[in-house]
Amino acid sequence: MVLVVNFSFTLFLFQEIEKFRSLAREINSLPTVAHFDMVQLDCDDLKRGLATKANRFADQLLQRLAEEHRAENRRWRFIL
Repeated sequence: MVLVVNFSFTLFLFQEIEKFRSLAREINSLPTVAHFDMVQLDCDDLKRGLATKANRFADQLLQRLAEEHRAENRRWRFIL
């Protein structure tokens, strides 16, 4: 039962990590400059900032997943 719950949570985290990585790729693929009447908006800093935040959040999720797996491995080592 515990392994099934952990596997489901692990799968959920992997899916969320992939969503944030995909979001960062999508942000980076957007145009850097938006042209409006009489105004040109440079979004380079915004794009970099948003993509960086998305990647950092994915990294945090991955770090949490790794810590939980390490803790689970330590528990199983003591049982066996």
